[in-house]
Amino acid sequence: MIPDIINFLTKRRIHLGISQREICRKLSTSNSTVHAWENNTQTPELTSLIRWAEALGLTVTYKIHEERNFVQLEIIVEGEK
Repeated sequence: MIPDIINFLTKRRIHLGISQREICRKLSTSNSTVHAWENNTQTPELTSLIRWAEALGLTVTYKIHEERNFVQLEIIVEGEK
């Protein structure tokens, strides 16, 4: 699930014409970190994932199902559902 979200965020960044360097500045992180996320060699923490989505104009909503011991993440584009 997380790789699918990362792939979505990467495609969104490219579609918006935002460079990796620019997204790094918005997230206050290094270029190598974002590069690793986008190439699925590192997984961002949930807080970083949320900040990344928000920097691209997205809202992240998430639900935690404790009884099933997993986290369900859903990315919703602002104004759409």
